[in-house]
Amino acid sequence: MIAFASPQLPILEIGNQEVATYGQPWIERTITKAAQRAGHEKWLFAKEISQGIVKYLTGRFEGSKISISELAEKVCKTLEAVGFPDIAGELVMTPPAAEVRLPEIAIASGSRGLDLFLSQAIVREIEQAKESGVEIVRFVGMGEALVRLTGCKKRSNKETRATLEGELRSYIRMRAKKVELKVVIK
Repeated sequence: MIAFASPQLPILEIGNQEVATYGQPWIERTITKAAQRAGHEKWLFAKEISQGIVKYLTGRFEGSKISISELAEKVCKTLEAVGFPDIAGELVMTPPAAEVRLPEIAIASGSRGLDLFLSQAIVREIEQAKESGVEIVRFVGMGEALVRLTGCKKRSNKETRATLEGELRSYIRMRAKKVELKVVIK
């Protein structure tokens, strides 16, 4: 259930995961970090180079999928071609942030609710993200998930929803902390 996205970019393969939601800002951050490691603290070309790579991937790349190592190789070759082999040598492509849609987990849990199924699904998502090398996981759709789990409309039974939301947020943070993974919950 991990999802990432950009409709025009090829699917990014990271181990056994496929990421559809990544883009230019992630590539730019990766290049900027490499430039900093190479001693170029305020290097100005990361944005332009990342935009060029995205343009290549959306316009000239012939495949529908690209592995993270193949993408890293293309970024390195680009950096070397424009005269920055030192930055290319420092490039480390960590996977982009993962996105987990809580409503999908809530739908799958059905009447089993927060207990066993839901907690196992959350643990599975966190473990898959960690194994893939992801550093940040965004859990999205909390409001919709709460409606599905409680059967309550957004404004009704606020106390039940607030309690469940607090428990769910605490559980996600606790499980992520155990594997040293950063989480954002929306």
